[in-house]
Amino acid sequence: MKSILIKLVIIFTVLISSLYFFGERQISAKQNKYIKPAVDLYYSWLNLYVGFRVENVSQYNQIKYEVSYTREGGQRMVSEGTIDNFSKESTVSKNGIILGSCSTGGTCIYDSVKSPIKLSLHFSNSEEGFLPVYSASAILK
Repeated sequence: MKSILIKLVIIFTVLISSLYFFGERQISAKQNKYIKPAVDLYYSWLNLYVGFRVENVSQYNQIKYEVSYTREGGQRMVSEGTIDNFSKESTVSKNGIILGSCSTGGTCIYDSVKSPIKLSLHFSNSEEGFLPVYSASAILK
């Protein structure tokens, strides 16, 4: 009885280990099939706005972005959005992300930025959704 129990434990351990090993390799292979996007973050219009350009995006169908920085007074500011419907284009750009805020009447207040500006990107495709297919970031000082 003990020898059967020991054999079952060994078989179970080998089975679980192989599932983990092969499962991990399958995820890595899936992530490696994507071309790494190239990211460029830049200031625009008197350094009151930022924009970004991303190349090598034709294998994706949606990009979520987040621009963050700290303004005078220490408050962290975040602007986020989604870019989609760029079907099979290899380069996507987003311009006019304000470093501040605007009222519905069109009056804008611009922030005095006190930290590097960070851009975080999360890429998706119709096969895997927003699983961590690929993420990228850029910092503008």
